[in-house]
Amino acid sequence: MALAVAKGWPLLQLDVNNAFLHGHLDEEVYMLPPEGYMIQTPGQITSTVSWPCSYVDDILLSGNSETEIAAIKSHLDTLFTIKDLGHAKYFLGLELARSAHGLLVTQQKYLTDILRDVHMLDSRPAPTPLPPGLKLSADDGTLLFDPGPF
Repeated sequence: MALAVAKGWPLLQLDVNNAFLHGHLDEEVYMLPPEGYMIQTPGQITSTVSWPCSYVDDILLSGNSETEIAAIKSHLDTLFTIKDLGHAKYFLGLELARSAHGLLVTQQKYLTDILRDVHMLDSRPAPTPLPPGLKLSADDGTLLFDPGPF
C-alpha cells in the first residue's frame, strides 16, 4: 500500500467468489515466475510493475500500467470468478481513504464491532495517560534495568 501511494499508482481491490469451494492443499506450494518472464537482477529496469497482494479471497492490485493490471484481472477471472471492487476502501479489516495527501488507514468499523460485542457502544471516551501529539524518541528517559517484563 505504501509503495502504491508513494508512486501515485492505483490501489484496486478484487474478491474471489466462492474461494472456499476451490479446495485445500495439505502441502506447501512454492511458485516460480512463468518461463519468459524476466527475473529482476541489480541494474535491470522494467518498464511496467504490477503488485498483486492476496490473502485467502481478498486481493489488492497495484502497478504503473493500466494495461498490465487489466491483463492480470482478466487472467485471474479465467481461473476464478472474481468481483472487481474498484479502488480499495476496506481490506482485511482496514478502512482505506485515499487522498491527494496520502492514504488514511483506520479501523473504526473493527473498533465499533468490538464495542458492540462487549455492550459498550454507549461508553464515553476517556483521555489517555499521555498528552496528545507527544513525540516519542528512543533517546528520551532512562533505560530500564530489566526491560524483559515490558
